[in-house]
Parts: sequence; structure tokens; C-alpha cells
Amino acid sequence: MLLIFLIHPFLWFYVNEARPYAMQICAASWLVYVLARASTNATLTRGDLWVFGWAAFIGYGFSLLFAFG
Repeated sequence: MLLIFLIHPFLWFYVNEARPYAMQICAASWLVYVLARASTNATLTRGDLWVFGWAAFIGYGFSLLFAFG
């Protein structure tokens, strides 16, 4: 039964449909993390800025609406 479930074409079709949304949620979570850390510490390290830049770049790459954030 599990093998039939894993090779079912509709399962993989819908998983591929959900991939960009999962990446947007991941990038938005990293952005919220960095912004929350900045609001509590008031100091950011170089690593925090790299995470912020990469998360913004990846999020914007998956959706142009990500630029509003």
C-alpha cells in the first residue's frame, strides 16, 4: 500500500505544486527571525545580515509579492 502511495503520480504533482509555497514560508520565517533578533538586541552581527540578505533574495526569487515585505 505504501509503495502504491509513493509512486502515485498525483501525489508528486501536488508536492511539486506546494514546493514554491514551502520555500516562501521558509524564507519568511528566516526574515522574521532576523527582524525579531534585531528588535530585541538592537545589534546585528554580520551573519544576521547575510541570513537576511539570502532569505530576501530567495523569497523574492519565488514570488514578486515578497518584495512588499
